[in-house]
Amino acid sequence: MNLLSSRMALLLGAVLVLGGINVAIWQKQQTLSHGQLILLKLAPVDPRSLMQGDYMILRYDLAEQLAEQLTQQLAEQSDLPEKILPPKGQLLIEQDAQQVVNHAQLYRGQPLQPQQHLLNYRQRNGQLWLGAESFFFQEGHADHYQPARYAGLRVAANGQSVLVSLYDAEQQEIKPPPANRLR
Repeated sequence: MNLLSSRMALLLGAVLVLGGINVAIWQKQQTLSHGQLILLKLAPVDPRSLMQGDYMILRYDLAEQLAEQLTQQLAEQSDLPEKILPPKGQLLIEQDAQQVVNHAQLYRGQPLQPQQHLLNYRQRNGQLWLGAESFFFQEGHADHYQPARYAGLRVAANGQSVLVSLYDAEQQEIKPPPANRLR
């Protein structure tokens, strides 16, 4: 390969990588702008691991409920877990009038009702992951987010989600405290 063709290949590779990154950013922006807001109830977490530096580990009550349902189904059937819940897929979720997700099941292609949405999931190390599993915040603001009981996600029609905020027990958004201004 001569010098010109190797430079062209390098340039083409850089354009493809940067193009792919920009498409991913655009997709996330579309989800933030046009996605449906849903609230997922947070599951209790060991308080010693609730705050890990400048982020909070998130566990979802819905994921734990689904894991219990799957365990029960496995006990009743002799099927392998992969036949009940594939490693990656979509859940059909239903939300109430307060936007809280109160029911989920494996999506099997059925038409969606008005309060139903798709949410992508994946399994890792035997746990069900529903999206963002940690929430990052400014250093020193851990106490401010302690009352979090719900995670607010924006969900696109294709099931992709973006974590947007945390909410308290009354489903009120927990906004970051005002930044300290330097003088």
